[in-house]
Amino acid sequence: MPQQHKAKRSLRYRLDKLSIYSPMLAMGLLALGSYWLVRNAPQPEVFEAVALPQDEPDYQMRDFVVRNYTPDGQLTLELFGQQGRHYPNDDTLQVDALRLRAVTEAGDIVTATADTGTSTHTRDQQQLHVRLQGNAVVVQHASASSPRMEFRGEELQLWPDAQRVRSTQPVLLLRGQDRLSGERLDYDRKQRITELQGRVRGVLQPETTARARP
Repeated sequence: MPQQHKAKRSLRYRLDKLSIYSPMLAMGLLALGSYWLVRNAPQPEVFEAVALPQDEPDYQMRDFVVRNYTPDGQLTLELFGQQGRHYPNDDTLQVDALRLRAVTEAGDIVTATADTGTSTHTRDQQQLHVRLQGNAVVVQHASASSPRMEFRGEELQLWPDAQRVRSTQPVLLLRGQDRLSGERLDYDRKQRITELQGRVRGVLQPETTARARP
């Protein structure tokens, strides 16, 4: 009897000791099971971002108008078009049946039309550059200090904010009643420079002034 009692006490002691470590053993088994599941689970598919081709538009517009305003709400630019395509590689907007109206800081008005046109900004994003192609017309409207100036050609480059017009192709300039044509043009209203190069031809109307007689 004493030996049986001693054996029972020894078994109970081992069971009690085993129960102390059972939570740790259970946690270890759970950790091993989780590791096995993670290692053998199927890997999720990795989808690579597909970049748009640089020569394709990222968005298009139809019968649209784009307007720019100053921080105080003054309208500075209106750009109309039948169709527009934006190219992200150089942030260029290509416009069909382009019509443009710009108002400078001084209040001068510049308008332009063309069969097609592209608008971009300079590197500092401060000035708009518009390339007009096909029946291009730019009008610098008359002001208190300058007469109306109209430029016509198959291709004109316009900087509305700087009031500059350039062309490397034949261009016709209408200034009041005067008509001038040349093969190249460089016009800068702020600097009061108008250069026609190449074969320059023109018809200049004499200025007439009516003086009241006593």
